[in-house]
Amino acid sequence: MSNEITKLAEVTENKIIEYLDITGIGKQLSQLEKKQFIEISSAFQLNPFKREIYCIPYMKNVIDSNGQWKKERAISILTGYEVYIKRAERVGALDGWNVETKGKVSAPDFRAIATIYRKDWSHPFIHVVFFTEYKQDNKIWKQKPVTMIKKVAIAQSFRMCFPDEFAGMPYTSDELPDEMTEPIDTPPENPIVTELNDVLDDGIQKGFVSEEEKAEVLRNADKYNDEELQQFLESIEERIAMLTYEAQNV
Repeated sequence: MSNEITKLAEVTENKIIEYLDITGIGKQLSQLEKKQFIEISSAFQLNPFKREIYCIPYMKNVIDSNGQWKKERAISILTGYEVYIKRAERVGALDGWNVETKGKVSAPDFRAIATIYRKDWSHPFIHVVFFTEYKQDNKIWKQKPVTMIKKVAIAQSFRMCFPDEFAGMPYTSDELPDEMTEPIDTPPENPIVTELNDVLDDGIQKGFVSEEEKAEVLRNADKYNDEELQQFLESIEERIAMLTYEAQNV
């Protein structure tokens, strides 16, 4: 793996464990699955707090010793296609890239074509992905077929163009079958906590909140009832709004 990638990242095992604890995902995983997630996150220095890596428990079909089909629990460890682009840029060999589609969505030859240029290659790398091979029967693929097939082409082409950096890197959800990306039903998250998470993310983007502060807040969220959480949420919103106003009027 490139030293560039390892040097720039700061993802520790403790940080990954903290993510699993704060989000509650750790409770859904076996010890072996936790270890797998931690090892992959650490090896590629993928930050789960930035959604560079995440996992989805799902039920897969397997054949038992009697030759009968049954459901068995498994997990998909995934990343976003943007991670491939960011990491390729850090390597220093990327010299531009492009992705386009050809044909009509309804046609059997509808496809995405990714072109990547490397500074150390004399010819561009061209990769073609056909929509019929990857389309999924879900809402997002039906609403945004062009975007989705482009994302598949981007992830695959960058993985092939930078094999030393991306060998073993988790796939994107867009590349996998529906059954591997449909999570097991879990209780819905408290909407106040969801909103609190969004507000803290906004504070991080504006530079008023650190990731460590966000982690501390979310870790303690389950200690309060909904009324206390709502009051806490409103106080944070007011604080960020005030700091934003002050920053704009300096």
